[in-house]
Amino acid sequence: MPNVLNYDLIIFSTWTDYMNIPKKMIDFIKTLKGENKFSIALSTYGGVSGQTIVNLQKLIKKQNFSFVGGFALHTPENTPILITKGHANENAPNENELNEFNLFISFSFCSIVMCTYFSSVIFTVECPRISLTL
Repeated sequence: MPNVLNYDLIIFSTWTDYMNIPKKMIDFIKTLKGENKFSIALSTYGGVSGQTIVNLQKLIKKQNFSFVGGFALHTPENTPILITKGHANENAPNENELNEFNLFISFSFCSIVMCTYFSSVIFTVECPRISLTL
C-alpha cells in the first residue's frame, strides 16, 4: 500500500452500504495516519445516502486528516431486489446532480490551493449533498 504521506491530497471514495460506510472502508481508513494531509470524501448511492459522508468525515478527522469536504453522488441502484422492484434509478445522476458534483470538485481544489497560500482562509459552501468547509 502506498504511503499516504507522499501525497498532498487523499480522496476517500466508496459506495454507500445500507446508508453508511462499508466495513472494509472503515477498517482501511483506521489503518491510516493522516498527519493533517488534505482529504476529500466521496460516496455513491442508489437510493438514500444516509450518513455515509457525515460518518466518513468523522472517521477521516479521527485519523488526523484535514477534511476539506464531502460529496454523495446519486448513481444507478445496484441491489438486484431493488432493481426488480422498479427502483433502478437508471437515469442517475441527472444533469443537476452532475453540475453539483463538478462545482464541489472545483471548489475543493480551489480551496486547497488557497489554503496553501493563506493559512487563515475560511471558506464555506453549502448545497444539496455538498458540504465544504475550510
